[in-house]
Amino acid sequence: MPPTRPRAFISYRHAEYDAVADAEALNVQHRAWVEGFACDLDRCGVEAVYDGHLRELFRPLVQKDPLIVLFLAEASTISCLVCHAFLPILTPSYLDRLGYAGYQRHDHAVHSFVFEEWQIGQYYANAGVMQYVPIIRAGDRDRIAAIPQLGVSPDNAFDMRDPEDYALQVQFIAQRIIAAWDGDDPLLRLDLAGWVGRYMTWCRANDARCASTPIDEWTVDLLRPRLFLQSVLGS
Repeated sequence: MPPTRPRAFISYRHAEYDAVADAEALNVQHRAWVEGFACDLDRCGVEAVYDGHLRELFRPLVQKDPLIVLFLAEASTISCLVCHAFLPILTPSYLDRLGYAGYQRHDHAVHSFVFEEWQIGQYYANAGVMQYVPIIRAGDRDRIAAIPQLGVSPDNAFDMRDPEDYALQVQFIAQRIIAAWDGDDPLLRLDLAGWVGRYMTWCRANDARCASTPIDEWTVDLLRPRLFLQSVLGS
């Protein structure tokens, strides 16, 4: 059955604050903002996908709190492929993970789950498979827009730094995504549960470390999602 509304993947960094007073409390607030943003997009007609949904999928499969199951972050890196739009939440900390600490390009980015989400999302957005909708959540908007590799422009980005503009911006974002949707399936005609389940089945069949080990104990591997995508998409 074709989807009844477009689906958007929200990419963000969990540990937005580090080495500052009350860092954990600030990180909890940041994650709560993302959760609220996802819920508000849902109310405006866009099915938002983010790691909060992955936690619910993993909850009956693991013994630990899904928030601390490392494999969940690995599964998140490929979740945008069942979506019509890619929404990175741009902040100074997110940019740091992409190799742009201090808004300056560095020779090497930290190989991380944020970086993997970004690479996959950007690749398929540039290929025209999904819409790219960057969200500026914190930092210097002009300096973010001045980094050409980020592809941030007035035509595609939304500045959500001012809480007073939040409600209206959510409506505009939803309208932009809905207007660009052609009513068809995303790249992969699966929902999030079906796609993640397929990945876990592949991991058990192709990685001896996963074959007979509980998901709670799976060690993370940033190469594994790429091998899986090669086997599924041939790219």
